[in-house]
Amino acid sequence: DWSSDVCSSDLQGSEAWLQMRVGVLTGSRCAPVLVDESKKPSATKANLLTELVVERCTGQTTKAQTFTAATEAVMAQGLEREPDAIRRFESETLQVVKRVGFVYWVGKFAGCSPDGVLGDFDELLSIKCRDLKAHYEHIRKGTIPADARRQMAHELWITGATKHHYVSFNPSFERKLQYAHVELTRAELDVDAYARAAEQFLREVDTEVKVMQQLAAGSLATFTAAVSGEVTHG
Repeated sequence: DWSSDVCSSDLQGSEAWLQMRVGVLTGSRCAPVLVDESKKPSATKANLLTELVVERCTGQTTKAQTFTAATEAVMAQGLEREPDAIRRFESETLQVVKRVGFVYWVGKFAGCSPDGVLGDFDELLSIKCRDLKAHYEHIRKGTIPADARRQMAHELWITGATKHHYVSFNPSFERKLQYAHVELTRAELDVDAYARAAEQFLREVDTEVKVMQQLAAGSLATFTAAVSGEVTHG
C-alpha cells in the first residue's frame, strides 16, 4: 500500500524532496492531528488542514524555508552529527542502518522520511542531536518530547514497522553520556490511536479539497447537497 521513493537519502532537504512533501501529511508536521477538539476548536489543527488543502489545490508549498541564523546553525550541527550518531548505534547494536528518501503512502497523501531503516522496514531509527539541555534531560529523566513521540508514531503508521529506536546523541558530553538509546513499540507509542486520528483528519482534508474542486467547476451547490445527504442518512 505504500512505496519508498526511489531517490537516495542525500536528497532530503533538496528542492525535489520538498516538492514530494507538498500536500502530504508528514511526520514533521503531524503533531496537531492528535489535538482533542471536543471542548474547543484547535487553531493549529485548522491551520494544518488549510496548509494541506492549499498545497493540494495549487501544487505549491505553504512552508517558507526561512530560518534565523541561530536556527540554521543548530540544524547544520544536527546534520553534521547525525552520521556519527548512526555509526554509534550500529556499533552498540550490531545492526546495519539503511538510509532512505521519502516514504509515500500511495493514495493517502501521507508520508515520512525516517532517519534510518532496519531490515526491510522491520524497524525504524530516529536520531536526535539536540542541544545540551535537551540531551541532559533525556539522560537523567528519559524525557522524549511529545513532538518526537508523535513523529515516531506517524512513521510506524506509514511503514508498518514493528518498533522505533530513539537515539539522543551529543558529543559534547563524556563518551558514556554522549549516547542514549530507547526502543519503543507500536503499543508504547499508541500507533492505533494515532492512525484513527490521522485517517479522520485526512478525510476532512479530502472533503475540503473536493469543495475547492467543486467551486472551481461551478457546481458547489450539488456537492454540498450530496454531502448533506450523506451526513443526514449516514
